[in-house]
Amino acid sequence: MIKKIVRFCEIRKSLCDLIQVQQPYFQHVLSDSKEKGFFSVFSSSERVSRIKSLLHKTPIEWSDTDVSFHHWDSTEQEKFNCLLFKKDSQEKAWISRVVGTVQREPSTESVSQISHFIDYLLSHMVQSYQVPKSSVLPLKLYLERSIFPLLIEQIFSVIGLTTLSKDSLFRHKQQLLSHLSPGELGVSLAYSNRRVFQHAVPILSDLSFQSTPTDSFHVLRMGCRSLISESQNASASPHTLIGADVFFPVLIYTCIHADIPDLWSLIQFCKTFSSEQIKAAEIGYYLSCLEGAAKYISEAEPS
Repeated sequence: MIKKIVRFCEIRKSLCDLIQVQQPYFQHVLSDSKEKGFFSVFSSSERVSRIKSLLHKTPIEWSDTDVSFHHWDSTEQEKFNCLLFKKDSQEKAWISRVVGTVQREPSTESVSQISHFIDYLLSHMVQSYQVPKSSVLPLKLYLERSIFPLLIEQIFSVIGLTTLSKDSLFRHKQQLLSHLSPGELGVSLAYSNRRVFQHAVPILSDLSFQSTPTDSFHVLRMGCRSLISESQNASASPHTLIGADVFFPVLIYTCIHADIPDLWSLIQFCKTFSSEQIKAAEIGYYLSCLEGAAKYISEAEPS
C-alpha cells in the first residue's frame, strides 16, 4: 500500500468536474475569508488586466461541452501562478487553507469536492474580473494546473484504497495477454496492421503522467481519435464509420501494450472529476470504452 501511494506521488495524473456548486464541502473554510474581504484583492486593476491579457492570448486547441484544452506553457502557467499566489495575498492564504484541509484529512468526501472548490473560485474570479465567456474555460484549466498538483498525493492515496488490488490484477492480465496477436483479441484482419496502434499506444501511456482532469481528458481524446483515424485509414474506404465493434477490440489491444499499469486508478480519477455534461459528451464515451477495456482485460482468462 505505502509503496503504491509513493508511486502515485512520483508521477502526475489527472480529470475534471464542472458541477455547479450548491453547498460546498469547504464552505466552513471559506466563510471567514469571505467575511474578511477575500475577493477584494481581485479589485487591483493591474492584476486584473494582466490575468485577462494572459487569458486572451491563450490559444484554445479544442472545446467540448464545459471543458476546453490549451497546451501546457510553463512560462504562461508560471505567470498565472504568480498572480494567483501573490505574496501575502488573501487568495494565497485561502487556497492554502483549503489545500491544508485536504492534506490533513484526506477522504473520499474531501477529494471529491476539490473541483467544487476550484469551480467556486472560478465563479468569483469571473464575476470580479468580468472575464469574457470565451476565457472562462481557459481560466478553469489554469486553476486546475495550479491547484491539482498540490493535492495529487492525497487524491491518489484515497482512490488507491479501492483500486490497488484491481490495478495489480490488471497488470498481471496485461502481461499474460501481451503475447496475443490482434486477431486473437478480436481485432478484424483489416485493422490488425501495426500502423493502427503505433501512435495510440504511446499516447495512452501518457495518461500516467498527467496532473489535472482536463489534461487527462486531452490524452484520452487524442489516443482514441488516433485509433479511429488509423482504423479508417486501414479500412477499404477512408470515410468508413468506425463503430464499437471495430473500435473496442482495437482499444483493448492498445491498453494491453500501453504503459498504464495503474489504469483502474486513472479511470477512477477521471470518473471522480467528470461532470454530467462531460459524461454525456465525446470524452464520456471514450472513458466508458476505456473502463470496458480495463474490465475485459482484468477478467480475461488466456489459455
